[in-house]
This record gives sequence, C-alpha cells and structure tokens, in this order.
Amino acid sequence: MSALSRGFKIIDAVTAAGTTGLPFAGVVEATGVPKASTHRLLQELVEISALTLDAQTRHYRGGLLLARIGASVTANYDLRDAARPSLQALHDEFGHVATLGILGNDTGVYIDKIESSSFGLRLHSEIGKSFPLHCTAMGKVLLSYSDAATVRRVTKRKLESFTPQTITDAQQLRRELKQVRADG
Repeated sequence: MSALSRGFKIIDAVTAAGTTGLPFAGVVEATGVPKASTHRLLQELVEISALTLDAQTRHYRGGLLLARIGASVTANYDLRDAARPSLQALHDEFGHVATLGILGNDTGVYIDKIESSSFGLRLHSEIGKSFPLHCTAMGKVLLSYSDAATVRRVTKRKLESFTPQTITDAQQLRRELKQVRADG
C-alpha cells in the first residue's frame, strides 16, 4: 500500500471517530498501518493541518485542511443541486428534517439536509459526516440498492448496536434489506 493510500486510511479512521478523535494506538488499531509509518504520516498530516493533535488528550481529529477540501467538494457536487427540489418538497410536506446521503466506502455520507428552526430535536446528520449503513433508514436504503459485494462486506463486520432497535444480526439485516427494496 502506498504512503498516499495509508495517509488517506489514517484520515478516514480519525474522521470516522468524530469529535472524540483517536489516540495513536487507536489509529494503528483502526488502520492496520505499522506504528512507524503511522507515526510519520500523523506528523505530516498535522503539519499540513489535515489533522490536529489535542495536546491534553493526545487524540487526533480532522483539521482545517480537510474542512476546506470537504466544503469545496460538497459545494461542487452536482447531485446536491439535482436533488435539492425533491429534498425541499419532502421537508415541506412532512415538516421534518430531510437529508440526502450517498454511499461512500461502505458507510453513508450526508451531503445535504434541510431542517427548520421550529423542529426542536437536532439530529446528528451533519453534512459531510459518515453514518453506519445498518442502523439508519437512509443507510438501509443505500445498502438495499448496493451490489452484493458491498452488502457482504457490511454484513460480514460486527454490526454495532446504537439503540435497542438496531439490527445486529447479519441474516436479519439481509431480510430487512430485501423488504426495503420490495417496499421501494
């Protein structure tokens, strides 16, 4: 694996950890990149502001360079423009948060949302944030229309429980995906 690929693997693992970030050992564990390479790449990524290192917790988090790149990519993503009228119509009809997501690296990624200030509950659907496919309605829709290899990769992993209703059994998830696809 090239240094560039390992660097992106590290960035992906750190940003997937959210605002908590990851300590050095967590980055090594999450990526499988050797310690020496991880150390060198983390230093470089911090130098260019792709990642930050919290001096107190010693956790790495996404940096301003990633925020700038992500905002630029998101702003120029044509799917958002094409889907915006439908997203607005859903929001107007039901009065709830309407989100748009895409499949990215066996997770979902929010690329747009419309919410109203009168809707009291704030959901964790930040634009650019990734979400597991097995435990959200949008994730199940994305997964149900994915190729068999993607479904196999996702169901092969440990399906983490986030709520008492989260499906953690691969066979049950496959049945649910079949139903989602049948329901359209």
